[in-house]
Amino acid sequence: MGGGGGDGTDTAGTDTAGTEVAAPAKVEITSCRLGGHLLGRAGAVQRAIQSKYPNVQVQNNVGFPLQFSMTADNKQVLGGSAGSCTILQLLTCCTSPEAVANMVTTTPDVV
Repeated sequence: MGGGGGDGTDTAGTDTAGTEVAAPAKVEITSCRLGGHLLGRAGAVQRAIQSKYPNVQVQNNVGFPLQFSMTADNKQVLGGSAGSCTILQLLTCCTSPEAVANMVTTTPDVV
C-alpha cells in the first residue's frame, strides 16, 4: 500500500480508490505574487508535495493575479477558473495545502 519501497525512494502513492499511482518526477506550480508567494500558499503546497513525495522536483513560478495552476510531468492537473477558486480556498483556509497536493496524482489531465 502507498508510499514506495523500503529503499528510501518514494515513487508511488495511492489514489482515493486505494490504487497504486506513480509519483510525478516534476511538478510546476504557477501562482499569483500576492497569494501564492507573499502569503505563502504556493510554498505550503510545495512543502506538502515534497512531504508526500520527497524525490519530486517542485518549481514555483509567478503568474497573473488570482492564478493558480499545477502541472505534473508536463500535464496540467489544475488551472483556469478551478485554479483561481483553489487559491481563494487556500487563502481563506477552506482547503488545505495537503488536499491540493493530492491533486498531483488523483486528477491527471484536468484543466
